[in-house]
Amino acid sequence: MFNSSLIRNIIRLSGKAIICWCAVILTTYGIILSLLNLEDLAYARSLEVGIATFDSSGKLPTNETIESFEKKLGRPINTINWFLGFNADRNEFPEFPSKRCQQLPAHIIPMLTLEPWADATDKSGNLTDPFKKINEGKVDSYLTSFAKAIKKSGRAIRLRFGHEMIQSDNPRTSAHRWYPWQDCPMSYVLAYQRVYRIFKKELGNQIQFVWAPNFEPYYLDVLKKYYPGSQYVDWIGIDGYNWAGGDFDSIFKKIYLNLVSHSEIFGNKPIMLSEIGAARQPQTNNFDKAIWIKDAFIKINTEYPHIAAFYWFNINKERDWRLDETSDSWEAFKNGILTLR
Repeated sequence: MFNSSLIRNIIRLSGKAIICWCAVILTTYGIILSLLNLEDLAYARSLEVGIATFDSSGKLPTNETIESFEKKLGRPINTINWFLGFNADRNEFPEFPSKRCQQLPAHIIPMLTLEPWADATDKSGNLTDPFKKINEGKVDSYLTSFAKAIKKSGRAIRLRFGHEMIQSDNPRTSAHRWYPWQDCPMSYVLAYQRVYRIFKKELGNQIQFVWAPNFEPYYLDVLKKYYPGSQYVDWIGIDGYNWAGGDFDSIFKKIYLNLVSHSEIFGNKPIMLSEIGAARQPQTNNFDKAIWIKDAFIKINTEYPHIAAFYWFNINKERDWRLDETSDSWEAFKNGILTLR
């Protein structure tokens, strides 16, 4: 015969033990959370949020500018894309800003877009090979010293060399290329590979290379002519802008699918939108930028799983690409960030 009093005491003691263990677990959990940076916890697995910034002198934005943007956004950004060019034909070789790079906030990953400017034509008006001096080794010493300066900064960095390297893929009729390094597939690939080897020799895993065509031409047979090989690429970037025309898919979908569906050519690389922007139509202003931004976030989250980072071109340049062009566009971006995977 069971002793009912004994059983009740056992149950009562067991209940107290469970309560005590729950208290210990909750207390421990609270201590751990108090030691963690909650912002890091919230965004550790998020798609990287980046801003592209342009200064004709190649300067990085100040920390005050970065902090002001982050305060307005209500969260930290992850990375910054800035632009710096050299011109071997004109003997223009700017230095890498080691000290300024060291001073960037610790959570910022810098991405440098390195532009290989050159004279597009000779004295007779004929198109030239913009990579001739690079491929002849005449820029090696500059590139080596540049890489050493990056190493001195101690910062891990992404390098995007010769972006938007395709305009029409017709080098003999591209007299009006917007960049002189466009539409030269063979010499471009050789130059990219040479730059990669020089930088990797000095920097090893301190640097990652980004290959970043424009969103068009998106044809597979064209893209693969300009691809330097998976062993030379860490990220694949896509540059695309809405000039008050189509939706997000009309810009990015065709090239995205070609890149992610052909791992035998491009490997399995993370994709970044290395430049993205949208602007209202001048004079008419009949394009709803806020709606376009909302749609972009929905598409990135649901239909573009390989996209791991994006850089909004937050500049008033050819058009007003800035996120705060209108209060509605800013709110759309700010709210969209909260939905990111």
